[in-house]
Amino acid sequence: MKIFFFGGTFDPPHNGHETIVNYCLEKCDKLIIVPNKKSPHKKNHPIASAKQRKKMLSILFAHNKINICEFELKSSINNYTYLTIDYLKKNINHQI
Repeated sequence: MKIFFFGGTFDPPHNGHETIVNYCLEKCDKLIIVPNKKSPHKKNHPIASAKQRKKMLSILFAHNKINICEFELKSSINNYTYLTIDYLKKNINHQI
């Protein structure tokens, strides 16, 4: 099973995100979208709340091959990709 990971702030989700997701869906069996609380490389905080961004993603990407992972939204620290990949590897039974 091929699993892809797509992380970002998604503030808000836009056509560029949708294009990437649609491309990934053609290439994988499952797509895990991981919105972050705040990008560690950006000074400004997201305008939309974590709950609002998750809801927007859930509406825009309602597909049986897509899971929205809240790991970074619920984390008490700013996560980097390697930490999220490590979490996903430990918590799913397939290769990422």
